[in-house]
This record gives sequence, C-alpha cells and structure tokens, in this order.
Amino acid sequence: MQIVAVVSFLLVTTVVLSSRDQCFNCNGVSDQKDCNVITSCGENEACYVRKFTQYNGKPLFESGCISKQNCQIIHQVSGLGRKRDDGITNCYECCTTGNGTYPCNDNLCGNPPATEKRCYSCSDTINPEDCENVVSCDQDSMCHTGTYIHPLSREIRYTLGCLGKTTCTALMNHWHSYQTSSQSSGHITLQHCNDCCNTDFCNIRLCGIPKRVKPVFIQKPDNSTLRPEFEGVILVCKTDPTSNATLHWEFKGLSGGTTISSQAREISVPNNVNLTIFPVHQSDMGEYICSATNSVGTSTTSAFLSPK
Repeated sequence: MQIVAVVSFLLVTTVVLSSRDQCFNCNGVSDQKDCNVITSCGENEACYVRKFTQYNGKPLFESGCISKQNCQIIHQVSGLGRKRDDGITNCYECCTTGNGTYPCNDNLCGNPPATEKRCYSCSDTINPEDCENVVSCDQDSMCHTGTYIHPLSREIRYTLGCLGKTTCTALMNHWHSYQTSSQSSGHITLQHCNDCCNTDFCNIRLCGIPKRVKPVFIQKPDNSTLRPEFEGVILVCKTDPTSNATLHWEFKGLSGGTTISSQAREISVPNNVNLTIFPVHQSDMGEYICSATNSVGTSTTSAFLSPK
C-alpha cells in the first residue's frame, strides 16, 4: 500500500502588532509639535492629548498615556469647558495604534501635522529600542542611525538623530555596513553600521535595531485531514527574521492529551520550527499551537489535525 506524506503550509503577510503604544508625553507645551519626549504605555493604555486655555488666555497642550476605558468615554470624563486649576479644557482626544513605534497623538486636538521630519535622537546607547527622545530635522537632513564598538567594554553602541543628506549619501555609499575582526577582541567579528532614511521616526528600524512588535508570522501551518496510520504531515511555522523570536510547539489533543508524540520530529532553526509527524496516529489528532516569543511579547498560530 502506498504511503502518502502531506506537506502543509500557508504563506501569509498578516502583521501581528504589539498591544503597546508609543506616545508623546509632555505637560504644558505651547504647541504639541514642540513635544519631544516619547513614552511606552501599558497594554491597557492609549495615547491622549488635552488642549486647555490658561487663565491668562494662552493655550497649552498636555499629552501622554491614559487607560483605554477612559479613552472610550473621554468626552464624558474630561468635561469640555470645565475649569481646572491649570485652565479650561478645550479639547481632549485619544488614539491607539498598537504598533509600538509611531506616536499617534502627534496631530490630535486640531494640531496640524509637523512640516519637519521627526527622528529618534539618542547618543551612545546600548539599547536603542528604549530611546524616548525625538528631534525635528530640517528638509536638508535625514534620520540617521550609526553604531560603533566601545573601546573599553567592546559593546555595540548606537547613536540616533539627524544627519545632512549629503553626509548620509556618502556614508551609505562607502560605509553603509562593514565588518572588522581583531586579536584584541578575541577574534570576534564586529559589525559597524551607518544608515539613513527619510520618513518620520524611521531610524528606529535601522542597523538591526529590533522591532518593537511581537513576532510576525510569515509562514503558518495549515489544517489537515489525514488517515491515521497511513498519512503524515509537516507543520511549518516561521517568523520574520527581524522578530528575533524563539519558537516552540504545544499540543491540545482531541482526547485531552497535551504531550506531542515521541515519534514526532521537530527541526528548529532561528525564526523557523517544523514539526514532522509520520505516520500520524489517532492520538496525534488535535490542535498544534506554534508560539513565538521575543522581548515584546508572544504571538501564536495553530493548525488542526483531524482524522478522515
């Protein structure tokens, strides 16, 4: 009798985003575009902007994080026109994106979009994903990220900010990315990078800086209906390499079992884990869950094996 192996996979381009927002966070600036501090909100928080008029007649802006529950009823909570110690509230708006990178409260309360490019700006930092400062760059500049090796600690350090377009072009043409190795560093290969981009907040994605999102699946397992004892399956689970994720399989059997068969073969490489079961048995039927975890959180996808 012929034995048939079924290879099942599904290509997808769905982006799984983090549930956390990055928000502008300032108290008492005369224009929301003047806010240059970014903060990370909690999973149950959103971004907000409050515009209020001081008793001297001058407007100010307040921004930051607010609970999503209050965001949904913000007008009732805020009481537009209500007097507070700092003035009269004229506007109270909130937003949420969940992408963990672009602050959505830049243009709330009628504040027009900034005409200058805005870039992350931090110097000599080990963890660029924690950078919470932004600067406005003129039209002759681009957002830039560069790395170097600290001479004492040998750690990779990052510098983010604005750089002139001419300098950026020269760096990307001649010193975009290069590697060196030396005896003093224990034959460790060290990578240096200079890269530029031309959209708001884009330099948080350069030079291998990890994305501030949960792992993104680029290949998911598909459901399969199989004949026990005669057919097999390969379940494929793969994430975007920039997710820097650790992947593993879990099992919820139709009969209540949670242990993956000892005959199953798992092959794991960075950002990719395949599970081969051949042949399948009745006890292998159920839901196979692929979990991918990085520093931001965990994403899951699953496939069901059902008997014919």
